[in-house]
Amino acid sequence: MQKQIRSLARKTKKVRSPTQPVIDFLKNIVSLYHLSNIHRSTISNFEEMLNAATEARKLMSENKTIKIEELSKPQIESNEVRLKIVRSEIASNYYTINSSVMILTYSLLEYAVSDFVCLYFEQSKIESLPPLQPFKTDIKEFAMLSKLQQRNFLAEVYINQSSEGIKYGFKRFESVLKPILGPSTISISSQTEIFKFSQLRNLLIHKNGIIDKQYLELTKLPRKLINSKINLVDEVTRPMMEAIIDYSGDIINRIKIKMGAKPQSESKATE
Repeated sequence: MQKQIRSLARKTKKVRSPTQPVIDFLKNIVSLYHLSNIHRSTISNFEEMLNAATEARKLMSENKTIKIEELSKPQIESNEVRLKIVRSEIASNYYTINSSVMILTYSLLEYAVSDFVCLYFEQSKIESLPPLQPFKTDIKEFAMLSKLQQRNFLAEVYINQSSEGIKYGFKRFESVLKPILGPSTISISSQTEIFKFSQLRNLLIHKNGIIDKQYLELTKLPRKLINSKINLVDEVTRPMMEAIIDYSGDIINRIKIKMGAKPQSESKATE
């Protein structure tokens, strides 16, 4: 799927800036933020509407001039089911919406890093590319690929080799980015939050948000919360999102330096 998306992107834009994948990521998470707020507001308004409909049904059922059979029973039952779902979502602090946003945000960052590497391999001279370990491939099939396809293939090999054995978070991203862009300058606390983000993503996907011992020890949550469903309150998600935004700016800055531009801090100092 990622390869298909990249292929479509290449067709619509002949030349892309190396910073574009990260800029697109930031635009996407801004859109996610606004969409999630719209969904929360819609659910809240929907609850009020259904509550009003339920009260109206009670009044009509008590009115002897209206036969209860005239009311649409399937519609009534449908509204009651919806109201139950809506109330559950609100009571959980919008768990479904918040968890979806967190999972998608982390996945989009993974794609942005992968997309940047592929773009770098496409646009750089062969001698500028990071070294690869020996790997097996069908040389005839490789020779039949276009130059662009060969570069994309080598980029995928590089990503797999660089991140092998490094499973999660900041270290995994940097195993791919550091050989190309040099070391990151973000704080240790931001690095830690990105690792927490990766663990939260795994918790949401693989354990339905149920807090396990590993996540409890990592985040230093109260022990009484083990085996309970995580509450995605602002205090939990905001530091992770801020760290991701901080890291995105760091990546963009390093890309610009790689391209010969001044670091952002130096540029501001000379203005």
